[in-house]
Amino acid sequence: PDRCRKALFGWYPFRWKQDWKRSFEALRGGGRLFVAPILQTLILNRDPQQVTDWVNQVASWPFHRIIPCHLDAPLDGNPHQFRQAFSFLRKDSLSGEEGDGAFLPLPEEDFELLRQIDVRLTQRGITPPVTDY
Repeated sequence: PDRCRKALFGWYPFRWKQDWKRSFEALRGGGRLFVAPILQTLILNRDPQQVTDWVNQVASWPFHRIIPCHLDAPLDGNPHQFRQAFSFLRKDSLSGEEGDGAFLPLPEEDFELLRQIDVRLTQRGITPPVTDY
């Protein structure tokens, strides 16, 4: 109802669904490290092998903190947790510990809009198609 400039003139590009809290809690995952859905769906899945190689290189270093480029930082995290954050690239797990319960995928229905955008970007040749890994 607030149509001021600060509230984007009352225009919102989406509508909150009734079960938004469920989606939020799934995304939050109890505070686990994760890769943003937009990166999972539109960028990093273009060449999963190259990203996996990079993840494995970074995870070979002994660290206990991660400093992302934005959002809340620094974050506590170790190489194992870092690998788990990228396990969306390969459902059989980058962590090497299949079935350890650490990988909790986000609800598929929450990716619907991103998948539609992905299809349009690929059809128009803006992004390359997704590479299977």
